[in-house]
Amino acid sequence: MDKEEVLKITKDLPPIIGIAPNAFSRIILADFCPEYSIVCFKYRGETDIIARDIEVFCVEKEDPGTSISKMNAQELLVHPKVQEYIKSKKDPHLLIYKPTKGVEAISYEMGWKVIGNSSSVKYKIENKYEFRQLLKKAGIEAITGETILYDDLDKNKYGEMVEKYGNKLVFQIAEMTSGGGTGTAFINSEEDFKNFKNKFDIKREKLLSINKVNVTRFMEGTPTSISACATKFGVVTGYIQTQILDIPEVRLMSDGSGLFSGHDFSFGNYSGELNEQAKCMARSFGEYIYKNLSYKGIFGLDLITDIGSGKVYPIECNPRFTAALPMYSLMTTSINKVPPIEFFHLMAQLGIKENFDFQMVNSGLKERILFSHISLTPKGIYEMKLNLPAGVYSLASENLGLRYERPGAFLWDLKNNSEFLMADSIPRFGAKVAQDAPTLFRLIFPRSIATSSFSIHPEIGQLITNLSLLLRKDQKPPEGD
Repeated sequence: MDKEEVLKITKDLPPIIGIAPNAFSRIILADFCPEYSIVCFKYRGETDIIARDIEVFCVEKEDPGTSISKMNAQELLVHPKVQEYIKSKKDPHLLIYKPTKGVEAISYEMGWKVIGNSSSVKYKIENKYEFRQLLKKAGIEAITGETILYDDLDKNKYGEMVEKYGNKLVFQIAEMTSGGGTGTAFINSEEDFKNFKNKFDIKREKLLSINKVNVTRFMEGTPTSISACATKFGVVTGYIQTQILDIPEVRLMSDGSGLFSGHDFSFGNYSGELNEQAKCMARSFGEYIYKNLSYKGIFGLDLITDIGSGKVYPIECNPRFTAALPMYSLMTTSINKVPPIEFFHLMAQLGIKENFDFQMVNSGLKERILFSHISLTPKGIYEMKLNLPAGVYSLASENLGLRYERPGAFLWDLKNNSEFLMADSIPRFGAKVAQDAPTLFRLIFPRSIATSSFSIHPEIGQLITNLSLLLRKDQKPPEGD
């Protein structure tokens, strides 16, 4: 199924509008849907580059000085300028990161259609306690452990867990579903346990819903994931992809364990048997939620892959556009004639009955090239004091260790493997930087950068360290923070 075949299927679709804080995260479907546009809030370094090829409505560009209370789809959709733009489209369909009750309410009131599963179904899957129950129902073995009430988790209960599951434990707050590892902690000592309790007792005082904790045995292996899409024709799946976590050059280490920084799609010598386990797991889980919860479209499973024992373990499900997107699709569409996985999400959600070669697509989504990405954190950066244009860079011995080559925001803007992209929401010079955003911007490489899930090649680490230090130079928190 090539691009021409896809365009024959999508030519009569209603206008589809990708909704996101920044334009980059919604670029992938523009080549495959004639009436596709993007609504974003942030006017960033790459916004105008993307707008050369894709219709982009950017709130900050159209209405300088405007603000929203939270950087999410719900706040975007209540903005008068956004509502005016969406109303200009006939029968608009909104493509969002993940459904929420707020988005559903606004869309219903305005008569807009949301391309996504219901928020109630999403929560039932992403809640860590519910996920373990769904695994069991789908016939998938969960990691050895149990779910206990947070109120019961005291020193004695911790000792009981150590007796049952060993000295190395993993705690997951069941209700914390925002991703990035913020609700996860590795507990290797009584001191770790005390720190965990202190941290989440404080969060509870802030009225966060914390009721249940998954306690599991720590499993050796590599943090990985697999992308999948549940359709009426079956579940299409990718392959095991290595996550980059807890990179000290990137993240402040006080937020949790297993903090996500990016992917190295080309790292990891995972055997055919390991990939088969991951594929079967994703297929069984996808078939179950499709049949029993009416879940349709993209989801991702976070995994632990242990090459030594030859086992793959499920950790959690992300029932939404995952952190691998759009990077995973930029890769797969660049190496074969298979449409992006987002297209099959559209097919499932919009009830497109067009048949396709399932086996060819499933095989094509498992091909890979040398490709990786890593994101910087905004923490400690309150204002953008570097004039850092979005685009193509190369490593250099001077000037932060990088050299600006030319504008760009897409893989095809790279001319060789020594170049890389800096994009995905680079703040403009002088812009204020929100501290609650998960990432600042992204570095995208047409090569492998990982030496493990928790470390990167020294020259990339040095580049990121240099950038991070300069971005944080002479920074002062705003008054009142």
